[in-house]
Amino acid sequence: INQSPTEINQSPTEINQSLKIFTDQKFEIENVEKYNCRYTNKKNGFYQRVNVNTGKTIFKGNLIEGRLDGYGEMYHENGKLNYEGEWKNGGYDGQGKLYNEKGELIYEGEFKMESKCGQGKYYVNSILRYEGRYLNDERHGQGKLHDDNLKYEGEWKNDMRNGQGKSYNNGKLIYEGEWKNSERHGQGKYYVNSILRYEGKWLFDKQHGQGKLYYANGNLKSE
Repeated sequence: INQSPTEINQSPTEINQSLKIFTDQKFEIENVEKYNCRYTNKKNGFYQRVNVNTGKTIFKGNLIEGRLDGYGEMYHENGKLNYEGEWKNGGYDGQGKLYNEKGELIYEGEFKMESKCGQGKYYVNSILRYEGRYLNDERHGQGKLHDDNLKYEGEWKNDMRNGQGKSYNNGKLIYEGEWKNSERHGQGKYYVNSILRYEGKWLFDKQHGQGKLYYANGNLKSE
């Protein structure tokens, strides 16, 4: 039942590339060809930047003292929405939504200093795959992992299952207990067809140490 912690997750590098700032385009702003689109000589109010070669919007939103602050939208080179949400001091910070170049929602939730941080939801092909806490672009804290059904719910640390958690197969509970680096490790219970078959110690995803085995009818087999 063990799954790779990155099986449905884009890496932080991929996320950051999706949020890249277009510094290699020509922009119609005071005749400057290369200009970081997060900053401008305009000080306050609504601001929009357009690629003069394609006519497509790169960014539009609110400025405070020449930096993006408040609500803003950023677009991919193909014109599809890239990011929409809150900005602070020139970077995305607060509630926001991230989209891929097809226009599909990838992530919605909290950002801090341009990293996923706080409560969020992650999507693959516009289907919810994870919902829970993030810290510095990694799953960290309480969270739920989904496939077609609930797959795991519990604690995460450093983008892996760590701490107390429950694992499911086709919606049925198959394990509840302790995890370490996405492996069953420590005290735990194992179920088959919702019937308890083993409870005891686990080591690196295997039954190991003191434990109890049960028959399929639920009666104790050995301990």
